[in-house]
Amino acid sequence: MNTAYLRAESVEQAIGWLQRHPQSRLLAGGQSLLPMLRWGLGEASHLIDLQDIGQLRSIENAENDLWIGAMVTHAEIARHPLMREILPFFAQVAAQIADAQVREVGTIGGSIAHHDPAACWPAAVLAGQAVLVTSEREIAADDFFPALFATSLRRDEILLGIRMRHGVRGAYRKHEHPASRFAMPGVALARMPEGAIRIAVTGLGQGVVRWQEAEQALAGRFSQHALDDLDLLAHHAESDVHASAEYRCYLARVLCRRLVASLAGEDPEPLLPKRSAALGLPPSALPPALTSTTSLDSTFRIQGEALLTASPDVIWQAVLKSEVLKACIPGCDQIQEVAPLRYEAQVRVGLGPIAARFASQVRLTVIEPVSASRAAHFILQAEGDAGRLGQAQAKIDIHLHPMAQGTRLTWSALPQLQGQLAQVGQRLTQISAKRLSEEFFIRLSALLGGEPLVSVRRPRWSRLTHAFRRWWHRHIGKKGEPR
Repeated sequence: MNTAYLRAESVEQAIGWLQRHPQSRLLAGGQSLLPMLRWGLGEASHLIDLQDIGQLRSIENAENDLWIGAMVTHAEIARHPLMREILPFFAQVAAQIADAQVREVGTIGGSIAHHDPAACWPAAVLAGQAVLVTSEREIAADDFFPALFATSLRRDEILLGIRMRHGVRGAYRKHEHPASRFAMPGVALARMPEGAIRIAVTGLGQGVVRWQEAEQALAGRFSQHALDDLDLLAHHAESDVHASAEYRCYLARVLCRRLVASLAGEDPEPLLPKRSAALGLPPSALPPALTSTTSLDSTFRIQGEALLTASPDVIWQAVLKSEVLKACIPGCDQIQEVAPLRYEAQVRVGLGPIAARFASQVRLTVIEPVSASRAAHFILQAEGDAGRLGQAQAKIDIHLHPMAQGTRLTWSALPQLQGQLAQVGQRLTQISAKRLSEEFFIRLSALLGGEPLVSVRRPRWSRLTHAFRRWWHRHIGKKGEPR
């Protein structure tokens, strides 16, 4: 796709261009967006640059709060006298982002609207209970980050800036990836003017989250020892080629203890040896390094189940039809049967903001044939080539368990990415793969329940499940948000 460059002189002009060009993207520094476009991991018909809009570049002190324009750079926040005096917490966060070159170009608004799951600013604004001001409304930080690489911004809505109350005090620490300096993880802790404690964690793999159990523990006793018997559970995190979910949660707990010790004037103490030993880690306060990797492969197993009203033989006959597979595979542009149980397909897969087009080979293998009395078992294997971006493979074991009122379908998948896709998309691959796999069975269930193919391909919200709405909103409806 050829991308045109537009340079807006006002917010109104930028909004008009967004409405006129549905595939356009806002350029707010571009330190994340431009590399994705250059690597072919995203598409934009137009880039709408916001750097000439003066109202987005100011830092101003009001009666009750501090205003930070969306186009203020990280470096400007780190060195601005008002930030150092009134909100040193934010100045500290800004000084830790990436390197000097990125800090001079990247903006706070671009980072917040992009919502990378390992970015620093989402944790800071969530912990600080910021108010995000857009061209249409004001959004509380608690309502702004629904999922990784997703925000509450609408398609033609622009983030204007951030309002932070006077009197917020806080601190931020992160364990950095040695190359990118992304948080793996990062913890922001803020004490509000009325005394409330707020803690936000980034870099766990699912987008920024509040650690409310730690907030409650510290509300009664602001000491690192208030966290002695508290763990951040691994279901809050995702594993990838860099670190396991348990490891990330362990680091988040250590960082939180260190923040509290620093703010409370205590000497930091290591975790109890039994806690670190349970994870296979040294008994020191912070393990020395992240899990190393020499491969660009990303492999993991996901699984799930669905209850279908159709019988196993009806389900089996449905999945043999190319038109059914096209309707149920998210992003499938075309598919044709080239031999019995073998298909060729063109599939567009969205991994958060990353978009990859695969030329795919799909084949079905029957292990246990359909029977009225026992479970059927078949394997769906897919191999896709995205050119210079890399390759993908997936092996999905599917079992059909006959029931009195239908079929219980269980599945277990082993997706794998190789090449540049594994390297760039590793932080969100597992989550996206699971959602896309679930989406296949949600669409199949809707089709077997009587939905016409066109409705399955283009869902009507009142008739499909909440999970389907959530997937569609994140992967289709959020295109073109400011980056």
